Amino acid sequence: MSWQFLGVLGILLIVAAFLEGGLSVTGVAKISAAKGAVGAVVLVVAGVAVLGLGYATWREAPPPDPSEPSTITRIVDRLMSGIDDVFSTSRPALTVTPASGPLGGEVTLRGTGFDDGERVDVRAGNLVIASVAANDEGAFTTVTTIPADTFCPQDQCTLIAQGKDSLRWIDTFYNVR
Repeated sequence: MSWQFLGVLGILLIVAAFLEGGLSVTGVAKISAAKGAVGAVVLVVAGVAVLGLGYATWREAPPPDPSEPSTITRIVDRLMSGIDDVFSTSRPALTVTPASGPLGGEVTLRGTGFDDGERVDVRAGNLVIASVAANDEGAFTTVTTIPADTFCPQDQCTLIAQGKDSLRWIDTFYNVR
């Protein structure tokens, strides 16, 4: 358990000791009201013990690596890259050649508009049929097979390419004959 969770649990136990109706976190937990002074003391002692365990866990945690960006920095960077994506003129594109054929046949997939070196997964339904790294221009070309057991409603398979880092995606169709 994380030290943050233990700290919150310890505080909730202590607070519950002094609340007449107990404490309830909807859908998560309920700490009943203390029955008399002994019950209140038990809740307070349990709360302090859990807080102490949380503190000990925190003290044993390894110090953060100064060369690694903090969690907050990573979140802000991801949000800012999302904003950049909104204003970017680079939109993904995906083509499949041939555009129609039998299931189990070989196809060539060409994608553009992804990040430099980004890993791109191409799916047919829930099945990853290709996983390829985009080149330094954000493009890829790969040859793969659309499995014969792929579910294609109305003889049209939806192929979706999605970048693992940018989360940009694009879809196209493969017509089954």
